[in-house]
Amino acid sequence: MFHQESAISLVFVIALAFSLFLFEVLARRIPSWMLLTGFTVIPIGLTPLWVSSHSWGIFEWAKLYTIILTAIGLVLFRGHDATRFRWMGSALKYLFALNILEASLVDFSSGAVPGVMNGLAGVLLVLTLPKKEPYVLTNGLYREVRFPGFRRTWLTSFTVWNLCFLYMNYTLIFGHHLIVLGVTLAIGWGETGRWLQARILLLTIDLVALATFSTSLIAFFDTAGWYNPDIGRVLAFVSLTLSLWAVLVPYLSGGSKQTETSSS
Repeated sequence: MFHQESAISLVFVIALAFSLFLFEVLARRIPSWMLLTGFTVIPIGLTPLWVSSHSWGIFEWAKLYTIILTAIGLVLFRGHDATRFRWMGSALKYLFALNILEASLVDFSSGAVPGVMNGLAGVLLVLTLPKKEPYVLTNGLYREVRFPGFRRTWLTSFTVWNLCFLYMNYTLIFGHHLIVLGVTLAIGWGETGRWLQARILLLTIDLVALATFSTSLIAFFDTAGWYNPDIGRVLAFVSLTLSLWAVLVPYLSGGSKQTETSSS
């Protein structure tokens, strides 16, 4: 039975990772109006189901709808950057920062040392967000939003911070988001300017899926038993250390710009 369950979990991990990579590739090529329709009509239609199925707190609802609004803003900016939605480029970064601060408040509210450490790490991540404005890149078959200025050290720090937050507060879905964050980090390491677009799109589709099919999805990869307070303390220490490192790297490197790789 153990081997059968492990095999099922492995198949789920591979299928989820492949689906996320595929969605990110397709989203860069799908017309903006189709994405906008999906990110508006589907959540509106599913909201009654979510309300009747979940007894969430303020954070869970705020997290879900904040990222949906951020995805809508991303698509609006992608499709109308030269017109009235150009301002949305700057707003996207503020919405993303709000997403980080929401989680940091949850960490701080725990009152525990690991929570406070990870909360501080989140604040440092917000303070070190790149100042450069995003732009729309059109190249052949795809049209996407690029966010310049991200360093791989920052992306790694964010990933560890988010995993630490999930491990200490939502261990049940830690393994699930480990896959989501891993796929996004792989995309970002390959091309840093694509990272935030991938993060917004993949987190949105993932949270919508979890809100709709939570019982089925979690059953395939339930990681509630993974929690260990000692591991939580180590993760919080590593998270804060990496966030401090992300603050120092621009100065240690003499302000040199990280060159982004190109992809088709």
